[in-house]
Amino acid sequence: MARRRGSVLAIVVAAVLFGIPAASVLADDRRGVAYATSDLVAAYAAIVATVTAVWKIVSDVRDRPKLRVSAHYGRTDPLAVAEQGAPDEEYAVVTATNDGRRVVTVLSVGFTLPNGKQIIIQSEKLPLLLGETQTESIPSPLAHVGSQAVVAWARDSRNKVHKSRSRQIGRPK
Repeated sequence: MARRRGSVLAIVVAAVLFGIPAASVLADDRRGVAYATSDLVAAYAAIVATVTAVWKIVSDVRDRPKLRVSAHYGRTDPLAVAEQGAPDEEYAVVTATNDGRRVVTVLSVGFTLPNGKQIIIQSEKLPLLLGETQTESIPSPLAHVGSQAVVAWARDSRNKVHKSRSRQIGRPK
């Protein structure tokens, strides 16, 4: 009986895959049709449940907030220096970009120096709300960091710390 049920299921699945109505394939055997129909419904339910579970996991991973953090050297805009008499200053800049599909609230940003010391940047921009694909740069005077390799970081509202790779900050040569 089990062998018959398996072969009936294989016939029904093959019929469905090739677009042949399953009832016409198994219309001659009422008992086989009953088993094949319940097996077909069970197989279909298992496939739908698996596809739904995979889709949910993929969408949850894709929809979570993702914050990309980087560090770089910056200067005052040369036009502002020339036209407005703004001071020519050098900065170590933390840039935070929301690569996710959800809004991210950045609570604090800073640098970790090679000796383990952390520098927290005080800014009027914080807390910072970043929408999808939005980027914001927060400068700090270069004197705070110096010309050394640093890791930039940003802490979000979930208290997760996002870090950049270690990067040499300082005046380009």
